[in-house]
Amino acid sequence: MDTQGDAVLGVGKCNDENELQIALEQALSNPLVSSAGMASSSGVIIQINCKDEISLGNYNFITDTVRQRVSPSALVICGA
Repeated sequence: MDTQGDAVLGVGKCNDENELQIALEQALSNPLVSSAGMASSSGVIIQINCKDEISLGNYNFITDTVRQRVSPSALVICGA
């Protein structure tokens, strides 16, 4: 809990693995996320819930996309 501060939640939804990019953009374009300014975030938790397993490539795409939007020193934790 070192990275205390404001918390926001972005949610995206898709029907299959091919739409994960759309769900990610929905979550990241949420007005709460946008107004909080992810670039200055010191920590991010990513939770991925799927009825089927997603490929490692898509999992990495999601985490890499989020990492690009936050500070290089930010703690990024991803779970599925």
